[in-house]
Amino acid sequence: MPKKSLALLALVLGAMCLPAASIFAWQRMQTSPEDAAVKVAVEFINGSPTFKFDGVQGSMNATSVTIAGTFAPPSFYIVNIEFDCSQGGYGDMTGQRVIQVVQHHTAVIHVTDGVVTLAVLDGVWDELVGVML
Repeated sequence: MPKKSLALLALVLGAMCLPAASIFAWQRMQTSPEDAAVKVAVEFINGSPTFKFDGVQGSMNATSVTIAGTFAPPSFYIVNIEFDCSQGGYGDMTGQRVIQVVQHHTAVIHVTDGVVTLAVLDGVWDELVGVML
């Protein structure tokens, strides 16, 4: 194939790919810091002992996200998540006596620079260290 034909083909193919690449880049820029904080918080709860033990799939809902400004960086996001478990209690209760009841939980999650720094369930359980407050 002559060099002019190859150059033209490369130009045409590049022009066809440019809109798709532009759309992809634009969509990535649309992810807000709040959305990123919610994603981190939801992933944390999904992998947390309480939810992994008996969490009801499909019950999780991020109800709010706010930025908590501080005088010195870093600021952090407060993400509130609600979910249900099929038994009462907190943490991984394998081998323990459990109550068969649907328990609704409210989690308050602090996310700083993409890391969960606080996770409290129902105002009484520290999900990060697994202890009652």
